[in-house]
Amino acid sequence: MRVCFVFLSKNPCLIDTKFGGGSEYGLYFLAKNLAKKGINVHIIANLLENENYVKDGIYFHNIPIGKNALWRNLKIFNFLYGLNKKYNFNILNLLNANFAMPILLFAKMEHVPIIYSEWNHYPWLEDKCKINPRIYWLLIKLTLKRSKVVTAASNVLRKKILDEIKISESRIKTIPMGMDLTSFQIKKSNFAKEKHGFNEDDPILLSVARIVPHKGHKDLIEAVAMVREDIPNIKALLIGPREEKSAFSINDSPSSYYFQLISLIKEYGLEKNVFFLGTVPREDLSLYYSSSDIFVLPTRKEGFGTVFIEAMASGLPIITCKIEPMTQVVGEKVGIFIEPSKTKNLAGAIKKILNNKDLATKMSLNAIERVTRYYSINVVAEETHKLFLQVLEHLKSMKKSHM
Repeated sequence: MRVCFVFLSKNPCLIDTKFGGGSEYGLYFLAKNLAKKGINVHIIANLLENENYVKDGIYFHNIPIGKNALWRNLKIFNFLYGLNKKYNFNILNLLNANFAMPILLFAKMEHVPIIYSEWNHYPWLEDKCKINPRIYWLLIKLTLKRSKVVTAASNVLRKKILDEIKISESRIKTIPMGMDLTSFQIKKSNFAKEKHGFNEDDPILLSVARIVPHKGHKDLIEAVAMVREDIPNIKALLIGPREEKSAFSINDSPSSYYFQLISLIKEYGLEKNVFFLGTVPREDLSLYYSSSDIFVLPTRKEGFGTVFIEAMASGLPIITCKIEPMTQVVGEKVGIFIEPSKTKNLAGAIKKILNNKDLATKMSLNAIERVTRYYSINVVAEETHKLFLQVLEHLKSMKKSHM
């Protein structure tokens, strides 16, 4: 079987590097595991670190995307056509609808079936008037209608897709993102306390997300101000790019919203309690998880939320908002769910876990059990492999019926 994943983006796709975002790392782990199963796996992306190379059994193909729309579409089509002549792909798996027109044209001409996988909330959970460019909405509808099968990372995405696109329920399947659990350690670490000069008994809250309004950083800062009244040595570490457009950034340029949060920290006098760390390398990120006591992310909008998998893989209790997909991904035995913007409830949940070691231990054990059962990359890759086989078998039976 020869499968080609297409992940063309307007932002850098650092799929196999230490600075990759959630979707990029999810794709890397999935492709790596499928390659171990003997599948010939290819990834086409733009702005990779190298041109064309093989790593962990995955064939990476870099295609620079120009600004001229006509030339760009022609280049993408020719690139796919040339690769297909060499490898003869059985399946084309799209991770977004960026630059979809030449890809759809290629798939139709070469009779390569398309599977579309949706892992992100854009554009499904966005206000339609805020979707820019609006032509993307038309592209994604066309892409999904032309796909043999659609997969959604969460039930909320599946429902939104069914609401917007007139396709049968049998054509869309929920398959979560998976994670290589060996990348995270359950054993507690003193990495964060030693790196930042914290005391041994300082409780640490960890939040990993882009610094944008819907992630709930403002609520978290206000909650920490309340918790500090009872637990003055509490520390909150906020990891994530401080620019608004990208899910990850090497340059990490601060946005105006980031500076608003800095002003809020100063207003509450939390300079010794709340720390923005920006983007950190993956190897450090796993150590920050294992150094923390609770993972807190009061986000109001997620397509899936890979950070919750990472937190569970590290055995952390979780506090997040009581909305999908967080309630689906995390589960009640792993965390505490609060209503959005209820900062008093958020503060109360933090104190409840910090003041109850037995509860924290139970949540930690439940987190490890849940992530192993549902979100291990081995489990997700096996489900994805079965889907590929089903699509190919269906196409084979259709050919026989037309003979």
